[in-house]
Amino acid sequence: MAIDMWSLGCMAAEMFLGLPLFPGASEHDLLVRIVDMLGMPPDHVLQKALHTNRYRPALYTLMSRQNSLFCSFYHAAEAFVNTGV
Repeated sequence: MAIDMWSLGCMAAEMFLGLPLFPGASEHDLLVRIVDMLGMPPDHVLQKALHTNRYRPALYTLMSRQNSLFCSFYHAAEAFVNTGV
């Protein structure tokens, strides 16, 4: 049985902290908060996402935002895991 590891991690963190990690007032607000923290999802993820077309206008406006410092560290760690360099 497959599970959504992102959602599981968010739920575990919220139970531990007692607060939501991304307290969005709407789906758009939640997307903005996640992209502000982690940066834009890679293109291969967006291509496989079921509802990318639904959020495409919001994603295009978010693409112009500057990546956060956390995002830079995250992508460097992801590259290290994938390539070992």
